[in-house]
Amino acid sequence: MEGLQLLIEQQHEFEAYNSEKARQLDEHVNHLKDLITKEFLSICEDFEHEIKENNILSFKYKELSIYIQIINPITEKRKEKEYNFAERVTKRLKINVSIQRKKNADLECFEVLDITQYKKNGSYTYKHSDSSTNDFLELVDLFFNHVITNKVEFKQSNLQDDFASIF
Repeated sequence: MEGLQLLIEQQHEFEAYNSEKARQLDEHVNHLKDLITKEFLSICEDFEHEIKENNILSFKYKELSIYIQIINPITEKRKEKEYNFAERVTKRLKINVSIQRKKNADLECFEVLDITQYKKNGSYTYKHSDSSTNDFLELVDLFFNHVITNKVEFKQSNLQDDFASIF
């Protein structure tokens, strides 16, 4: 039964590898939360900011609201079929950015997959680099520039309610 013993040992190695990947994903989520918060506050110290449930970073300045959610595939709650642990650890972090320029305005929503390099020479580690950090921040800045060039769209139901109350 040496084959069975070898199979069990490989399974233990596989589980340890997956656990390490899960730990590294959690660390990377924390790194991104810290990076985003520092970057935003360095630009505008007057941001009201908080970290909400499900890794949602909330930044508010006057009527401007920015929400950034970092979705960890390990801890993500799914409505569709549940992936097993081994499948979830193969996924990348997903980052959702929502921007609301005025109260009662529609949210502008963007989504990006984290492209940080990992899994080098068989071991699983996220490799933070200045270039990947700058690429990420430039991408988020593109979202902001896109919102700047578009006019503010207000939620239709609120406008209709406001007009109905006038007459």
